[in-house]
Amino acid sequence: SAKACKVAGYNIPKGTSTFANCYTIGRDPTVWEDALRFKTERFLGNLIDIKRQDFGLGQRMCLGMSLGLKTAQLLLFNLIHAFDW
Repeated sequence: SAKACKVAGYNIPKGTSTFANCYTIGRDPTVWEDALRFKTERFLGNLIDIKRQDFGLGQRMCLGMSLGLKTAQLLLFNLIHAFDW
C-alpha cells in the first residue's frame, strides 16, 4: 500500500503488498444469490464504467495494451481493405 490504511478492520502498514483473490470475489454467497452460477444479468444496468478495464488499471496496467489495441485496429483495417465489395 502507498500509505498505512485499514481495510475491513485490518490494519495494513505502508509498503505492504496485498493480493485480491479474484476467484472468490464473484462467488461470495453473502453478496450474490446463487453465487456459484454465472449469471450475466447480474451486471445489467450497472453504473460501473468498464472502459479499458479489460487491460487493468493503474500502475499494474497491462504492458501490451497499446500493442493489443493497434493489432486489433490493424486487423480490422486489413479486413475492410481486403473485403470484396
